[in-house]
Amino acid sequence: MRILALVTESYGGRGGIACAARDFLDALARDTRVEVIEVLPRSTSDPVSELPPKIRQLPAVRSRLGYSLKSLVALIQSWDVIFCNHVYMAPLGALIARLSGAKLVIQVHGIEVWGRIGGLRRAALEAADWIVSVSRDTRSRILSACDVAPETILVIPNTVSGAFAPVDRNAARTKFRLTENPVLLAVGRLSDQEQYKGHDRVIRALKSLLAGHPNLLLLVAGDGDDRARLEALAEQEGVSRHVRFLGQVPQQDLNDLYNAADLFTLPSTGEGFGIVFLEAMAAGTPAVGLAVAGAKDALADGDLGFCVSEDKFSEALAPILSQIEGTSEEDRQGLAKEVHRRFGKPAFETSIHNLLTRIAA
Repeated sequence: MRILALVTESYGGRGGIACAARDFLDALARDTRVEVIEVLPRSTSDPVSELPPKIRQLPAVRSRLGYSLKSLVALIQSWDVIFCNHVYMAPLGALIARLSGAKLVIQVHGIEVWGRIGGLRRAALEAADWIVSVSRDTRSRILSACDVAPETILVIPNTVSGAFAPVDRNAARTKFRLTENPVLLAVGRLSDQEQYKGHDRVIRALKSLLAGHPNLLLLVAGDGDDRARLEALAEQEGVSRHVRFLGQVPQQDLNDLYNAADLFTLPSTGEGFGIVFLEAMAAGTPAVGLAVAGAKDALADGDLGFCVSEDKFSEALAPILSQIEGTSEEDRQGLAKEVHRRFGKPAFETSIHNLLTRIAA
């Protein structure tokens, strides 16, 4: 198979969508039936030093018109599959698939397909040969909004890298200048457009938590245009000395950061899935999120992490903190092992192999 991938960002990109695209393309490239994958990104944030075998990535094209023209130029080659990693790319992908006679595969994540789906995007989804949804919630929303056959929408959860694993916690805590204080951790972009991630909820919950855990510290990893507002909120709530904003943490330091925390929390109401939950738990750190949208899949409905209702989040944190105080190294290793069994690369590659089998049928 020859695959043309139209992506928002992948290799050289940051954030959950870019990570999901890389994981998907890596798994495609490892299948023996795939000959080549040509990747056309809209943007890249970091230099790309090395690409997996079979994958070649063209320079990013930020202009919408320029990107469309570059995609159409790709038609001088023959393609078997057009892959779009985001519904934003789907209308263009549908056009190219029709012109080339290729199969169309669209990956959908979450909030971008909530509510009304615009005409061209809806038409593209309805024209797709296969839709890959990262969670059950996203799949059900597409079925409600679009006229697509249920059997063409496959749920393939996001995967987690083997780089996330338990390490020496004392060394990890020393790296981030932490003492014996219990540590809450939130990781995510601090964007004014993504306030649904719920950093506000955690900051507001701190005051009551400090009554039982007076030395509690909240680490917030990530940056963006909402940081100043969140810093002001911590001051307003009188908890600023218990909140440390770390800014953008380098990828190579994330595993240590997860290991340094006692509890990962992201009370988001807008996650299509939530790769950060997997990363934290793969590092052996318990995680808590809301029983809302795709986070339920990442937390395995409470089998792997704590999955609480939105209105009970603040009051649930204190008993969860007390419950995890006795978490042993054996518990951490067991959590990490189960996360990798369910969501690790081998399980993910099996799902992608099965998808390619359906495409080839």
